[in-house]
Amino acid sequence: MLLSMTGYGKTTCQLANKQIIIEIKTLNSKNADIFFKAPTIFREKETEMRNLIAKKLIRGKIECYITEGFEKAGNDIVINQTIIEHYLNQLKPILENRSIEINAEIFRSVLGMPGVYEEKQAVFSEEEWHTILNALTETISKVQDFRKTEGTSMMHDILSHHAKISKLLDQVPQFEEKRISLLSARWRKNIEQLKIEVDENRFEQELVFYLDKLDISEEKVRLANHIHYFEETINTEEAGKGKKLGFIVQEMNREINTMGSKANDADIQKIVVQMKDELEKIREQLGNIL
Repeated sequence: MLLSMTGYGKTTCQLANKQIIIEIKTLNSKNADIFFKAPTIFREKETEMRNLIAKKLIRGKIECYITEGFEKAGNDIVINQTIIEHYLNQLKPILENRSIEINAEIFRSVLGMPGVYEEKQAVFSEEEWHTILNALTETISKVQDFRKTEGTSMMHDILSHHAKISKLLDQVPQFEEKRISLLSARWRKNIEQLKIEVDENRFEQELVFYLDKLDISEEKVRLANHIHYFEETINTEEAGKGKKLGFIVQEMNREINTMGSKANDADIQKIVVQMKDELEKIREQLGNIL
């Protein structure tokens, strides 16, 4: 089973007189990159919440947004008059220099400045925190379910490209015997055109030596092993195997490239190009796998 790094989850929990809304979005990233935005009251709990998110979601660009919805306006909110006076005192000389009076519009702008509104409740009670923590866990679970669904779809697509590479590799042997015959005939023709006598035994030795350099048997065996290992790995329950699959793809790519450089045959090189195309499609998908 594969897990996509793309995910989404949203949960709402009810406290005494307000709702807490937790929303998590995830995208692909090499590491766990967590962006956390929440009201000030969550500050002392932020580290604990971040650690839980990182532990469960492991990797990706993770955005967590927490918002509050108050049912009874004003019960838990107070206006910090000292802060308002502080803002106005700083604005006053600036406005006077420009002959601007403090009016309703400017005052509304001041009311929207940071720190103007404060919650009476400085911390959560144990019961409230337990409710919020359950909501966060539920949100994370929704993200994980989303990732599983996306990952399953991607796995089917990856395996289809993987199967095509395996089939293409099976087509290579049919061209190898023809390749050797064509190379041998080509060299004999070139020698005949030069009109020189050649020791037949020496020619055969040189031919064997050169063909040995062009032999792709080892590359085929290693590529077949990598193909098998890739399929074996993708079907395990191992968590966070995206990087491991990426390393296997690198090894597959190396063997395919070597086959292409040694092939010296149009049909085999055509197969190599097709295999590289399928492998690139796999690589693109793996960029979003956990």
